[in-house]
Amino acid sequence: MTAHRKLIRLAAVSGLALGILILVAAPAGAHAVLLQTTPGEGAVLTSPPGSVSLRYDEQVTVTPGGIRVYDSHGSRVDSGTITKPSPDVVQLGVRPHLADGAYVVTWRVISADTHPVEGAFTFQVGLISNAVAPNVTGLAQHLLQNQKGDQTVGVVYGALRDSLYTGLALLIGAVVFAAWIWPGARRLRRTARLVWAGWILTLAATIAEVLIQGIYGAGLGFKDLFHSQLIRQVLGTEFGHMSILRLAILLGALPLLRRLLRSDPAGKPLPVWWAPTAAVLGIVLAVTPALSGHAHTGDLPTLAVPADVIHILAMAVWLGGLAMLVYAVFPGRGVKELRDAVPRFSRVAMTCVVALVVTGSFQAWRQVGSIHALRDTSYGHILAVKLVLVLVLIVFGGLSRQIVGFLFPRRVGEETNHPRERVPVVAGGAEDDRPATNGHDVELDEDDDWELDEAFELRRLKGSVFAEVVIAVAILAVTALLVNAAPAKIAAAQRGGGSTGVTLKSGKVWVDLDVIPGVAPGANDVHVTAILPSGAPVNLVNLSLTLDYPSRHIPPLTIPLRHLGPGHYLSPGFTIPFSGTWRVTADVQTDEFTDITLVGTLAVN
Repeated sequence: MTAHRKLIRLAAVSGLALGILILVAAPAGAHAVLLQTTPGEGAVLTSPPGSVSLRYDEQVTVTPGGIRVYDSHGSRVDSGTITKPSPDVVQLGVRPHLADGAYVVTWRVISADTHPVEGAFTFQVGLISNAVAPNVTGLAQHLLQNQKGDQTVGVVYGALRDSLYTGLALLIGAVVFAAWIWPGARRLRRTARLVWAGWILTLAATIAEVLIQGIYGAGLGFKDLFHSQLIRQVLGTEFGHMSILRLAILLGALPLLRRLLRSDPAGKPLPVWWAPTAAVLGIVLAVTPALSGHAHTGDLPTLAVPADVIHILAMAVWLGGLAMLVYAVFPGRGVKELRDAVPRFSRVAMTCVVALVVTGSFQAWRQVGSIHALRDTSYGHILAVKLVLVLVLIVFGGLSRQIVGFLFPRRVGEETNHPRERVPVVAGGAEDDRPATNGHDVELDEDDDWELDEAFELRRLKGSVFAEVVIAVAILAVTALLVNAAPAKIAAAQRGGGSTGVTLKSGKVWVDLDVIPGVAPGANDVHVTAILPSGAPVNLVNLSLTLDYPSRHIPPLTIPLRHLGPGHYLSPGFTIPFSGTWRVTADVQTDEFTDITLVGTLAVN
């Protein structure tokens, strides 16, 4: 098969995977979690606020217009000036002298893992009719829906992530194959084509991601793709820093790639400095997506980032090596010419598979956390599809191993301590494996019909490895979807169910808290009832509630309360940052002269 036809087949497979990605892609869900707002959700203020502020559980980036304040008629009443007192706090000025009425705050910020997060909350200035509240709630949903942005932008963003991983796999995998696994590949034009294809694809995807990240985070359309202010803002984020570093590494690698692919009929080895330099650049290249995704957020980031780097490198060496076999090594070569390349790749591939299984299991445990989250979230569903594809890929790899064991047996007469039977591994076999029958070595007689069997098995090997490449491309597409989805642990917590609560008691008054659904991180409705020990509701002069977590040095979080009726208060959509046993403190003023402080614990799942 000609090189042109091979490229067409590989391009067709990539196009199919991209089509699947476009069909099933959806914008990413919430990643960063809103901890607290000022004014609080549903707060009733006696005087207008000078600003609104939002605090999150991690560093966030906000685009111009990302935070807005509207009155009950849908007109903006904010100053438009957004500031960040700290990396996790966003503040927006409000026009002076707001009239009494209900107001809506909509917000859209970018999480540390580069995905946008959005939401809305309401507050009230002065005492107004409760009939206004439903209208404001509907207005909030309408405004939030208009802020979500173009879904096509999210689809293209996911496709670019797929392109980035494909480019890294081709570039790193082809370089490792030619430099360390089979140096004979350095002299092949097809090797150069794969290396440069990977380099160009990685470069183009990186530049395109920088452009689209701005409109993706701001909820804008493609008409604002080259908006200079958005581009500058993206370049100032962690995502932008990693993109610039990746571009620098790609440009810095040009002399090394030219030296690797330079035609040298004498087979002169690479300089001593080349290997360590290339290894460092390759590792740093793999670090860039790890530091701009899920790995550096959530639990155990100090372990998750190195694990993600190893995962990316193992993926690139394995899948890029498979592409090298199919496109550059197999065409026009018989078994004798493949005797060095295929067995060597087998040993490297097995190491990569082990690394992928270990690091992938760790990341899945970190991002999923429970069977419930795996079963009931989009992230869990996508992860399950990826796991099935990986298992199918390993099965095909085992088949390839068996074929390689038949094609490249140890010759009779070679020194050995004991006969070895074939053991299935991924896409290749060790040089010293030989076919075995009933535990005995099979002697290879040159007069047997070996050539006919050899040709047949080689065709089977090529078909099996090509199937691995097809499945690998599908895995890359699914991985892009996974990167673009909210981690299952967060999504499950936000979806959650049930309730939790506590009753704080004194001799004069009881304060009963019911938190629905009682999950963290996530929004909860906090219902508070003040009653006498006899069970009758009691009107309080004042009631304030706070949550804190002393062992984690979390400062008290004020629970904003809306007075609904005698002894009944509500705090809708209150976010509890993480699960555990929180300390709840109620400061109760029963009359002008009596203040009571009640303390208890609240268990949150």
